[in-house]
Amino acid sequence: TGYLRYRATANWQFHGGGQINYGGETLINGLGQNNAPDNARIMLGATFLTDDKKHQLITRLARDVAIENGFKTRYELLVRYLWMF
Repeated sequence: TGYLRYRATANWQFHGGGQINYGGETLINGLGQNNAPDNARIMLGATFLTDDKKHQLITRLARDVAIENGFKTRYELLVRYLWMF
């Protein structure tokens, strides 16, 4: 997993990244199951922090671009709100 982050202002940050999962085949009774993952994902997002540093909003849009084994997520939207007290 890797990210590039850009701080546009003291309140706004933008990021993009990618993730690759490879290897890790399951063995049952010593027999390989031919299910090792070979997956790739890309992500874009933004973070906003209020001036008083008490509220943060993070959004991220992700998409699986290559799936060899497992479920494929067409699009994923993450929204996270953090209140610091």
